[in-house]
Amino acid sequence: MEAHPKGLMFYRDQLAGFLGAFDKFGGGGSDRAFWAECYNGNFYAVDRVKHAQPIHIPHLAVSVVGGIQPDRLNSLLLNGDDDGLPARFACAPAPSRECSRG
Repeated sequence: MEAHPKGLMFYRDQLAGFLGAFDKFGGGGSDRAFWAECYNGNFYAVDRVKHAQPIHIPHLAVSVVGGIQPDRLNSLLLNGDDDGLPARFACAPAPSRECSRG
C-alpha cells in the first residue's frame, strides 16, 4: 500500500467470508477499524514490534468489491454498534437474468 498512492482494489467473490473473518483471531475490533480507515485515503502508520521503524502509508485507500446476499450483509455488517463501516459501502443489486442475456 505504501507503494500505491492511488490506492488498491480488493476483490472477493463472496464478501461474507471476508466480513465474517474480522477479528476472528482476537483483534478486538481492529480489523473493522482498519477497513473503515481504508475509505478516506488518509495517512496511516503501521507500528509493529517486529519492525524497527513504523511503516508510513501516505494515502491508505482500498476499494472493496464483491458479492454478498442481503441477509448475510445485514447480519455481518449492520448488526451491532454503528462504527462507521457500513456507511462506507455502496451496494448495488445484481443484474437481472434478462439484462445479462444480451
